[in-house]
Amino acid sequence: MWRTWKKFRKKLYLLGLFLLFSIQIFAQNTIFEHYTVEDGLPSSEIYSQLQDDEGYMWFATSRGVCRFDGFEFKTFTMKNGLPSNSIIKLYKDYKGRIWFSSYEGYLSYYENEKIIQHPLNDTITKISKNYYVDNLCIDNEDNLWFTPNLGGIYIIDKQLNISEYKVNSTNEYKIFIEINENGHLWNNNFENTNINNNNTDTTTVISQNNKFFINFKPNNYNNLRRYFYKIDDNEFILSYSNKVIYIKNNNIVATLEYNNEVSGVFADDKNNFWISVMYQGIYMYENKNLYSFPIQYLKGKSPISVFQDIESNYWFSTTEDGIYFVPSFQFNTYYQFGFSDYNILSMHKINNTLYFSTYDKQLFRCNVKSDKILSIENIKLPNNNEYPIIDILADYQNNIWLLGSELIKITDTKINIIDTIPRAYNMSLNKNGQLMVCVRDGYLKYDNENIIDHNCYNEINSANYIYQDDNNNIWIGTLNGLFRQDEKKMKFFGEYATSLKSRVNEIKQIGNYILIATSGEGLILIKDTIIVNINKNNGLNSNFVTSILVDSTNICWIGTNKGLCKIVFDLNNHLNYKMIKYTKANGLFSEEIKDLIRIDNCIWLGTSKGIISFFPDNLKKNNTAPSILLDSIVVDNKKIELKKEYIFKNHQNSIFFFFKAISFKATPKIKYRYKLEGFDEKWIESDNRYVRFPNLPPGDYIFRLTAASEDDNWNTEYIVVKFKIKKHFSQTNIFIATIFLASILIVILIILFIYKNLKKDIDNKKNILIAEHKALRAQMNPHFIFNSLNSIRRYILENDNELADNYLTSFATLMRLVLENSKYNFIDLNTEIETLKRYLQLEKMRFNDTFNFEIIINPDINPLEIKIPPMLIQPYLENAIWHGLAPKKNNGNLLLEFNELNNNILICIIQDNGIGREKAKEIAKKRTNHNSTGLINIQERILLINKFTNSNTTVQIIDLYNDNNEPTGTKIILKFPYNAFIS
Repeated sequence: MWRTWKKFRKKLYLLGLFLLFSIQIFAQNTIFEHYTVEDGLPSSEIYSQLQDDEGYMWFATSRGVCRFDGFEFKTFTMKNGLPSNSIIKLYKDYKGRIWFSSYEGYLSYYENEKIIQHPLNDTITKISKNYYVDNLCIDNEDNLWFTPNLGGIYIIDKQLNISEYKVNSTNEYKIFIEINENGHLWNNNFENTNINNNNTDTTTVISQNNKFFINFKPNNYNNLRRYFYKIDDNEFILSYSNKVIYIKNNNIVATLEYNNEVSGVFADDKNNFWISVMYQGIYMYENKNLYSFPIQYLKGKSPISVFQDIESNYWFSTTEDGIYFVPSFQFNTYYQFGFSDYNILSMHKINNTLYFSTYDKQLFRCNVKSDKILSIENIKLPNNNEYPIIDILADYQNNIWLLGSELIKITDTKINIIDTIPRAYNMSLNKNGQLMVCVRDGYLKYDNENIIDHNCYNEINSANYIYQDDNNNIWIGTLNGLFRQDEKKMKFFGEYATSLKSRVNEIKQIGNYILIATSGEGLILIKDTIIVNINKNNGLNSNFVTSILVDSTNICWIGTNKGLCKIVFDLNNHLNYKMIKYTKANGLFSEEIKDLIRIDNCIWLGTSKGIISFFPDNLKKNNTAPSILLDSIVVDNKKIELKKEYIFKNHQNSIFFFFKAISFKATPKIKYRYKLEGFDEKWIESDNRYVRFPNLPPGDYIFRLTAASEDDNWNTEYIVVKFKIKKHFSQTNIFIATIFLASILIVILIILFIYKNLKKDIDNKKNILIAEHKALRAQMNPHFIFNSLNSIRRYILENDNELADNYLTSFATLMRLVLENSKYNFIDLNTEIETLKRYLQLEKMRFNDTFNFEIIINPDINPLEIKIPPMLIQPYLENAIWHGLAPKKNNGNLLLEFNELNNNILICIIQDNGIGREKAKEIAKKRTNHNSTGLINIQERILLINKFTNSNTTVQIIDLYNDNNEPTGTKIILKFPYNAFIS
């Protein structure tokens, strides 16, 4: 009887499955996040997965194991200590260590950032016949139990002794399972089995105190896939080959058989069974009912395992396509309907019929049941869908009205264009059932299909939404704010609150409050003179609200460009409320909500990427706080070993803390909070994963750190690091006493040193003054004055009074400049150049224009900001004129050029085309009374300046020659470090 009923149920199951797929032309699409080698996985072959105590996800692959923290994958291979790169199984023991079982049978584990190979790997691989260990566990006495895939149970004690665990039973079995607090153990019993003696495919289970003996007819004795998942005490689901059985209280509750081998079984926290089948994908059975119609995911893939982490996220590993991840299955997503991906513009419903329009000018009608779309129809409009439908509305007779650039009415029998309305934006029904169409300057009113009124207002030029409240007030939202019609006049609410000057997207009513959806100011509640703003600062997802659904007398759903928000108001006071946010972290495929409607117990969202449906009563929030980890500590640019307490030297006072929180739901939006007690007692919030404390003073400190998801689920277990920065030895009592005893001697030495330097300084200044007086006397020597006066006399005798006057005026100006500059040790370059220019002009006049001169200043130089010693250049110019150019008689050229090098060096170049220094010396020797001391005085002055200013003014003299080695002049290069000169 039981066997007959099981066969009948299987037939019913197949029939129901056929009917299901016949009715559901398409099913909802689940949006997975897909991780591949391009994202950092070492291989697309993922054989096993688990989560460690710190929150990391681990994946066993054909090219090593990798660890994932939500930001990046870190791969461990043989270079990091693995005995083999082909890892098949992962296990976690009661100490939190992660164990790896390789394809060849090697065992290793990860602990304290190191991979440790089992010392008996050679023996283990012999026992497992160079095939992987199927299961292992560590008991409370640290004995290692392991079961090779090909059969047997073995124990390795703490002394590394290996023994085989014998199953003492008279029961006939193919698989033995023993469940204990540390895990479970498998054993095959295919040896000495006569296949011919077992002609039945019936599965039987015998239990004895957590020991289960399972008998069945296997398809393949040599390589039997088997998987087990414990749900509760004496309740588990297991698979072998292509069969799945569900056992509870020692009874077989259900069995299933698939066309291909089962590659994994799992039960989630919502009492759903997940069955992975090779080449078929994953089947999900709700409420532990293996005979229900399953939902199929990853169709055509070869999944290995399903895993649910501590945040209830789902992870799916495959043998050929990496990892799939989805945070929740509580939202159904419809983003393809055989045409394209859809950006929803507007939605509306009549009974169980859903209408929606898209930005690409299409209109659809769907038959819905519960949270499912059963069928869909693309509606062709009379205008051939020339315009997008920006609003959809059903009237009291269940007619559908469409608004684009035309007003269209859909009845049971026909589709008619009622009117052409350019710049129309929204529709609403008034209390009389009349249609109000929002246009640019007000609204149109229609009774059935006839326009009966056009209400236009001078105050309005950009209307966007129209709504009539319970008190028959007409509200109009515009691009520039909110208006209300009062006795044929429009009242602008922007005069009362600047937030109501923003664009209005939708208007609804809850209780006695008007709800305003705005762009930029969030949600606004209005009641009489009360205006309340609900925005991002007090919990809303975003300040850009796109749509409102009033779900009951105290609940409304708010659509934003950053997700969905549920607001539960206090019935007695709507100003009191609590808020729940839903984003991608909760399973929303798209966070940009365009429209909201409710059909029976289900809410439907129109988004920029399709339609989403969900049961609001079934929504669950993730209340798991992210785990927080300290990655590293860097002290004075050196990474140090992680500990809970430190003592640093006084110079080790620049400290970096690098950290991260693991929350696969909230990875992009994790917030951190930290403080450093002993330095600043205030908590600081940040999105950064590091913090730096530079130049901390000596003292005792405690660094505290925690993290939270976007829903402010803060981890209450802080990272705590204590450290002390020792005082510098100069702050110790011994040092202070030493300083006190040595102070008298130091003071004496300082006094002697100061006295010696003062005397030296006085001598230097005296020498500088002497040198400057010499230079001043030499600069305008009696020869120059005498010759200048002779020139004036000559101009007078020749009756050239104008030249004499000009010469005398220039001479007087030059003398005044020289005497004025002689008061200062340093003058600006601009004044010095003016003085030298006057001097060169006089010399040129005196020598009857037998030479020309040119002064070049680099445009990058600011002569007013550069300080140099006065008249330090003039003697070199005089020397060039008198000894280089004057003997040449004519065609003389003199260049004075100023440039700037790096490091504030001023370069002065003096170049003439005179007779050269050698000929000048020959001429000088013939003069009996010549005694040149000008250049000697300048050299002495430069030496004293360098000594006095601690600078390095240099002079370089270069003799110029042509290709025939004939002298062509002289070049002098002076370099001034002008920043060293103080005026």
